[in-house]
Amino acid sequence: METARILKACGWSGLILAAGNLSACQSDLVGGPCSYESDIIEAKVAGTEGDTVMFNGPDGDFRLPASSLEGPHETGQTVTLERQRIVSGTCTPVMYNKSG
Repeated sequence: METARILKACGWSGLILAAGNLSACQSDLVGGPCSYESDIIEAKVAGTEGDTVMFNGPDGDFRLPASSLEGPHETGQTVTLERQRIVSGTCTPVMYNKSG
């Protein structure tokens, strides 16, 4: 299984989390050392803007770079992702890997 690394970086956009709008961008892992827990999620493509794919996931909306995902992305399509959420440390809070 080939995995595309897709990272979600918060920075100042973490303030937007309170409003329920999750912004994501491709980034390098920040901080360390950190521990993550992983699970598999399904997210529905809500649309695209340039090289960005917008998703509706189980925890709300988020965006990922289309260049880091395989294949075309059509609105309504369901994509399986591995979600890694931080459990200790101060690194990137959520990361996504293309699954399957």
